[in-house]
Amino acid sequence: MNSARANFAHLVLDNMVYAFGGIIGKGTGEAKHHPIVASTIAEKYDPVADAWSAIEVSGALPLAAFGWS
Repeated sequence: MNSARANFAHLVLDNMVYAFGGIIGKGTGEAKHHPIVASTIAEKYDPVADAWSAIEVSGALPLAAFGWS
């Protein structure tokens, strides 16, 4: 993937792997137990081309909805 993420959702459709949501890190200081949520940019992996590409999710919900999808 082009952006590291954990706890994301994924699916395989038409031989492509789609990854979306999840978290990209943790906060600092008093918020160190608060996850930093991944962006609304989903990613698609094409195994034939061995390449990831970004997909903008039109009308995506607020970022908090994307954590632990």
